[in-house]
Amino acid sequence: MKRLQLFVFAAVLFWGVGLQKVWAEPSSMNGQYIERLDVFFDASGELDASDIEEQNWQPLKGMLTGGFKQGAHWLRARVAAHAEPLVLRMRPAFVDSVEIFAPSPGEARAEGSMAGPDKSEAVTLKPLARLGDQHLNTQVFSKTKLNGLFEIPPSDKAQTFYLRLTSVSSHLLFLEAHTLSDASAFEQNQHLVLGLYLGFLLTFAIWALAQLYLGYDRVIAAFLVKQIADLAYVSGFTGLMGMLLSRAGLGHWADLAFSLSILVVVAAGSFFHASLLGEFRPYKWAIRILWSGIFVLPLGLVLYAVGELQLALITNTVIANLFPLVSLVCALSAGAYRTNEKSELPPSISKFQLVLTYTIFAVSLQVATLPALGLWAGQELALNAFLVHGFITSLFLLALLMTRAKQHERNRLEARSQMSLMEQEVRLLSEKRQEQGRFMAMLVHELKTPLSVIRMVLGGVGIESSLRRAAGRAVLSMSDVIERCRQAEMVQDLDLQMSKFDPIELRDLSLDLIEEREMASRVRLEIAHPLTIRLDRTLVKVILSNLLDNANRYSPAGSLITLRIEAKVQQDLEGVALEVSNLPNLGAVPDADRVFNKYYRHALSQRDTGSGLGLFLVRELSERLGGWVRYNPPRHDRPTLGFLVWLPRELKELWAEKNEAERTLLP
Repeated sequence: MKRLQLFVFAAVLFWGVGLQKVWAEPSSMNGQYIERLDVFFDASGELDASDIEEQNWQPLKGMLTGGFKQGAHWLRARVAAHAEPLVLRMRPAFVDSVEIFAPSPGEARAEGSMAGPDKSEAVTLKPLARLGDQHLNTQVFSKTKLNGLFEIPPSDKAQTFYLRLTSVSSHLLFLEAHTLSDASAFEQNQHLVLGLYLGFLLTFAIWALAQLYLGYDRVIAAFLVKQIADLAYVSGFTGLMGMLLSRAGLGHWADLAFSLSILVVVAAGSFFHASLLGEFRPYKWAIRILWSGIFVLPLGLVLYAVGELQLALITNTVIANLFPLVSLVCALSAGAYRTNEKSELPPSISKFQLVLTYTIFAVSLQVATLPALGLWAGQELALNAFLVHGFITSLFLLALLMTRAKQHERNRLEARSQMSLMEQEVRLLSEKRQEQGRFMAMLVHELKTPLSVIRMVLGGVGIESSLRRAAGRAVLSMSDVIERCRQAEMVQDLDLQMSKFDPIELRDLSLDLIEEREMASRVRLEIAHPLTIRLDRTLVKVILSNLLDNANRYSPAGSLITLRIEAKVQQDLEGVALEVSNLPNLGAVPDADRVFNKYYRHALSQRDTGSGLGLFLVRELSERLGGWVRYNPPRHDRPTLGFLVWLPRELKELWAEKNEAERTLLP
């Protein structure tokens, strides 16, 4: 970055000196042949040439900066005697019309005087030439020269020329008189510097195009649009656009083309700066003002359509003068640099670089636009201010964008690295899970066979009844632990879309489970009438069996267990409530906040065999079936604890709608 900054500063210094050397006149401000220059403003724009001598002429040294005016500016230039032909050069090239007049031969001025022989006598002026964008097709030089030129033949006496300037754009005019050789050398240097200038702007645009080829970026795209608009504007500002259109026989379009380029360059600049600064979270009101700059173009086109082009250009210039200040406010208020705000990625550009760039942008554009508004004389510097401003800001913005692109690439590589690590972790977890699943399947398979053998042996003769019962309970406990582990593994990979929703008669299912567990003497089934639901039979069976097993294991021996089943509407959806309640073991009331956690078991229950997975499975499967489970701890008025499960009566339509919604989201 330091090398890039050194390059930017060196380029700015080179171009600042180069432009001043090429466009400035070394001998005097308006050339050594212009002895005196006077000006007056005709507000009506209708004064006849015979009336101008009576006006209040004011001395002018340097450049006319009249701002946006409806009338006409008259200049009176006294050219010294010269033995060789001279060229009267007028800049800038974008003025609409400059008419050149000279006094009639019988009314030539006395040497050293700017007034007529008799001020009471009217002066008759003879039209010599018409220069400017509106007359390009009638000018010989317009097809080969960047500036308006008028040849003055040799004369042994001083001559006076009158120039009438009218323009819908700013009334800027810098008048010079040079020999043909000096004028030719100036034009050559001007073509050289302009070619290099446009080459740099084009290089910046090509860089942006290359970046977009690698990957779309809105800020880079906006920069490309800005550079293209800058190229068009610079071409019109320097006269290149008029020269090219003249060669194509379209010189009459030069004035309109340049006026439109002025509107486009401000809108494109606002679009780019708003896009770039928006990434740094400035004040919302400031960035909204900046975004509004893109409406300069449609507003200008509307004003042009109704015949108010000068108003459009004035508005455009004022906005171009104010928006750099708004951009600087955005840079100063950027919230992305606040230390108390956490961000996933650091800002791509340091605040110093951002503020420095927009400070230079604001200051240089003020220097460039104030003369156009008639608020500052600026002298000849105003002619080059727009070019210097455009080049400096383009360099600094390019430096910012290159830094930004480098940081984005670094962030992209870091994100890719993190993504790769995450994918690797996911892959390892998946492999570990598959390995655990295979191990669990192997364990279940390998333990079931020996347990079956043990059961068969215990059923034989020769073993005491008490020992047989103790061994049977141990085998049953081992089987329960294995079954719970298998169910927990199953619930992780459960796909309800593939489940079968069959009719289930809850009374019959409950009686079957009670009989399987030999709990008929302990369980009281309360169900008013037969209830049928349409869900996955296996999952409902797992829920009920775990509730019954939990109550059987963690209640006093021989105590009553109640299984209550009833219809219950929940949020306008028909369903059933399954509640299992029992007395808790002394001091072994489970923690309400942890009772459904995986592997949770009360401290006093650790002496009994168990997995801590039963209630976890109840919660997971209930929710997957569209229901819920609630724990009701004992109270002073109710000594029993209970678990209430609610399940919908019909889940087929609900899952059909869900599946249809998921399919619509698929790419």
